[in-house]
Amino acid sequence: MDSRVSQVRRLGQSFWRLGSCHAAAYLVRGAEASAIFEAGISATAPLVLSQIDALGVAREEVRHLIISHAHADHATGQAGLMAGLPRATLLLTQASADFLARPKTLEHYAYEDGFTSAAVAERDGLTPFGPWPALSPLLPSPWRVLDPAEELDLGGVSLRFLADQGHAPGGLIAHIPQEGAVLAADSAGFANHQGQIFPLYFVSYTGYLKNLDEIAALSPTFLGLGHQVCFEGPDVDRYLAHLAEYLASERKGVRRDHAAGVANEDLVRGMFQRHYHGEMTLYSAEGIVNCCRILVRRSLEG
Repeated sequence: MDSRVSQVRRLGQSFWRLGSCHAAAYLVRGAEASAIFEAGISATAPLVLSQIDALGVAREEVRHLIISHAHADHATGQAGLMAGLPRATLLLTQASADFLARPKTLEHYAYEDGFTSAAVAERDGLTPFGPWPALSPLLPSPWRVLDPAEELDLGGVSLRFLADQGHAPGGLIAHIPQEGAVLAADSAGFANHQGQIFPLYFVSYTGYLKNLDEIAALSPTFLGLGHQVCFEGPDVDRYLAHLAEYLASERKGVRRDHAAGVANEDLVRGMFQRHYHGEMTLYSAEGIVNCCRILVRRSLEG
């Protein structure tokens, strides 16, 4: 068996981490149905389907594919996945659906997914899994709107959701209460094995911290991020505390330098230079500059 397929990580009695190191997908399996949380990128869609096959899970068993939020590195794999999951319905919030339906979204995603898929395929060795599937349609049928207050009962295992208030409009965090697990997508930071963290409060700094508090209040024994690393046991609380401190330090530094007269674009350039190295280079420089521009604005609010 190809090592990339066999490197599926079982995280509990009913859920697994699929995908590549750099783009996670989570399979949650109940007695009556299974769900995949995170659509990932186009380059990882064939890998995820191969991993499902290797686990001995019938593709027909997967009834739900859930998009955590409508950013290119989380919502460009759905066309390829849905084509290989004959009984699945794509689930996403109304805000995510509205964004994916915009004509310019596909144009923007084509560039960002092309850059990131090429980088991830090279670093994670995904070339043997064949050509990447097409991005279009971004809303493959069947699909429906998922209310964050909704609960998916898979049969003895359920998925409950929290609304993302700080990272992306219409974002979702998934809670598996039977496993004590939270799948946070990008609502609990971008962290990698080298300890690199990138701030992600693109919508609201205070909203982002509120989500971190909500996650901590669930007392999870497992925290799955959208990229690279996962945390278990006492490491969950340690990571959440460290992340909050890091975000506060970044925001404080931006506000201090702004008060000292540093121009906004210089603040953006400084943030970019601090962070654009290592695994952040999986994303285009233009994309990360835009992220830094948003982060500076959010840091100066309130």
